[in-house]
Amino acid sequence: MVSTEKGKLSHFSWLCREEKLLKALLLEHSGLAVAAFVAEMERTGYTPVPEQVHTEERLKEALINQDWDVIVVNAELPELNLFRAIQVIKARRRSIPIIVVTTRVDETLASQIMRAGANDYLQKDNLSQLSLVIEREIQQRRMRNATLKKSPNFKLTPEVRELITSALTHELKSPVRVECQLLQLLQQGRFGAMNTAQEGLIEGLILSKNKMHHLIENILWMFTAEEYEDIQETAETTDVNQLIRRELLTNIFPLIQAKSLILNMDLDENLQAVTVDALSVYLVLNNFVQNAVTYTESGGMITIRTKLVDGELTVSVRDTGVGIAPKYMDALFKVLSPTKSRYGTGAGLGLYLSKKIVDSMGGTIGVDTQLGKGSLFYFTVPVA
Repeated sequence: MVSTEKGKLSHFSWLCREEKLLKALLLEHSGLAVAAFVAEMERTGYTPVPEQVHTEERLKEALINQDWDVIVVNAELPELNLFRAIQVIKARRRSIPIIVVTTRVDETLASQIMRAGANDYLQKDNLSQLSLVIEREIQQRRMRNATLKKSPNFKLTPEVRELITSALTHELKSPVRVECQLLQLLQQGRFGAMNTAQEGLIEGLILSKNKMHHLIENILWMFTAEEYEDIQETAETTDVNQLIRRELLTNIFPLIQAKSLILNMDLDENLQAVTVDALSVYLVLNNFVQNAVTYTESGGMITIRTKLVDGELTVSVRDTGVGIAPKYMDALFKVLSPTKSRYGTGAGLGLYLSKKIVDSMGGTIGVDTQLGKGSLFYFTVPVA
């Protein structure tokens, strides 16, 4: 540990008003790494005042003693788990920027780091970018603090929060969808042949981007769920099977192909002309199939079935995936369902939205599942 710095901080805390003085807490076990950080900060015009810690106990002490400008965390710190460290920091000093440095950054690790609460991440051999990232985070924090000082009672109402979330979600939808389409063009070889490693990377990106796009769609529809109050206003003559073959499979087939899943379709040909809300049917079925693809291992099977019996349309999706534990069943169709913890992913919106839509159409929704053996999700709605 750089033992002399801790004493300095209390004596020189008044200097922290200076633009380029940088109070930096470094979760690092190597003195050489600390020296490299100091040299890089000095090269870019900062005057760093660092403190080095490498255990949870010392981290907690440092968080109490100082309001740090930035915290830099070594992802491979042997004495302290990365995600536990981030958790400790966020619990005590939520607004301090956290920058993670690591020897490797892959898609999975990057996603986990950001979900845990880090502001950014860099590879250790890319320290030249560190000062830029720190400058950005510090400026953003100062702007937030200045706003709060001017408006100490500033608080977003639930209505304003909903409006902002809806607007941001809408703005995110188009670029994400464009990214999905461009990735599919790459996968199809439109811009030249790819090697095996590149093909695998593209498949993973397609899966990730489609999950993001699906989540954005669900959030948007959740904000406009009141539009499903009256099914008669949007009901029209629809070929349900054609809707599945043309609209649904165009959207979902790249995901099925990327995971090498087997797709079976058992479609009732009597559904060529029924009066039903086509958009609602599509949204619910899309949620079912997206979940089936997500939670079914490569090489598994998904079966889509439609049936018309006594004026009721029944649509079901069966998968050979992980299934659902009995303890999660009561909350399955509730908003932000805890069932997401089964897989460590998902936001719990899709099934909640699906039930809301089916209820608005006077139908029923259900599931038949067995842990480790797959699930059958279905819904039934009246048609004319």
